[in-house]
Amino acid sequence: MKLTGCDGNTVTDLPPDFLKTREIGSIPSRFIMPAIFATELIELILSFLDPSALVCGRPGGKNSLDRETAITLGQCGLVCRAWVAPSRRLLFLRVYVSLHTAYTFAQFFKKLNLVTFLPFIRELVFDRDIVEHRWMTTVLPKLVPHLPDQVYFLEYRLRRRRTPETPLPRPKLSGITHLIISDIYEPALADVIACIANFPALTYLKLWVYNWGDTSLPTVPAPPTNLRSLDLNFCHLQLFLAWLQPHGLRISSLLLFFPDSTFARGPPELDGPLSFIQSLGVSLTSLTLGFEETWDGDVNKLTVPSFLVDNTKLHTLSLQSPYMDAIQIVQGIRIPASLHRLTLGVYEDGQWTLRELVNVLENVFDGHTTMKVDVARIARAGEDSDFMIATPPVLGRWGGLVTETVADDVHSGWYFYWNGGRDLDLL
Repeated sequence: MKLTGCDGNTVTDLPPDFLKTREIGSIPSRFIMPAIFATELIELILSFLDPSALVCGRPGGKNSLDRETAITLGQCGLVCRAWVAPSRRLLFLRVYVSLHTAYTFAQFFKKLNLVTFLPFIRELVFDRDIVEHRWMTTVLPKLVPHLPDQVYFLEYRLRRRRTPETPLPRPKLSGITHLIISDIYEPALADVIACIANFPALTYLKLWVYNWGDTSLPTVPAPPTNLRSLDLNFCHLQLFLAWLQPHGLRISSLLLFFPDSTFARGPPELDGPLSFIQSLGVSLTSLTLGFEETWDGDVNKLTVPSFLVDNTKLHTLSLQSPYMDAIQIVQGIRIPASLHRLTLGVYEDGQWTLRELVNVLENVFDGHTTMKVDVARIARAGEDSDFMIATPPVLGRWGGLVTETVADDVHSGWYFYWNGGRDLDLL
């Protein structure tokens, strides 16, 4: 029997009993179309649900789903067996555990043969009160052996202005490469260091501390040798950096944010952080320095000739500061010849333009033909300006980005802008 197409042409010969055959297994393989899409095609289809949320395997990315997307992914897992794994890989990539859901989460482990989502968990976030709850020391250790070895991301979100009453949890998850400890108030320095040292495979650390409590260090474990990226936001950075510096870590990406000086119990200082930056030498390729509006330290120290002189492989430099400080820093800083991109996050109350800053840039970067300059104005809610109209033309020669972000919390506005951009590619 011949199969004829709609144009009347013969396509191929078929066996005489082809139309009588009902069992797929009896049809010659050359006549069978694949019943299952390749995994790559299924993942491509699922990416259309919410591409920004479904950035799998990219630590530091959004990696969280809104309710509608989560429901849709659950339904996608019912299409057929081939769709189960790709759907669950996205649906259960990041699991949030709070005090309200912790015991429910633990109930799943009582019937492990029915819990089929465990192999897909890669990121664990423990939110607020649960971090200091006895659940972390009594229940979590019993669950850890049943979690996949591929879990690489761990985050503790604590409450601001509350001194921890218990040590930070140290689950035996040897595969953790990314650790976030945020909004912790007056922890013991030794406790934080012990928690970090508990994860030998760590490559990325984000640590936000509101002052230190006990700063004594009776015994000091060595930091993880593979640590490559640091995001630090707290007063008295030198206490923590002094632990890292002697070990010769090859940090490639460093973000230091200097918050409101009223949080500190002593005068703000830059000597320790600048010494640490200098010690990183050629390993440092991306540097971000942020200064809160109410930080009252001396930014002139950034303009000393020795600053960045040893960081000869620095490709990206980002600075966040008030407008006048930005002019002062850019005018006096020594720019490495290796620098490819400069990002300025500038905030100030009221209307302003960048004419004076652009004049400084033209003088400083006259010989840098490949330099790209990005400028972000961080405005407070309710402010109005012609910034986005006036700025792009005068910055056109550097071919960078010009953006404006509005937020009541100036630091949050900047951090959202920065983490939504190129910095994630460096992690």
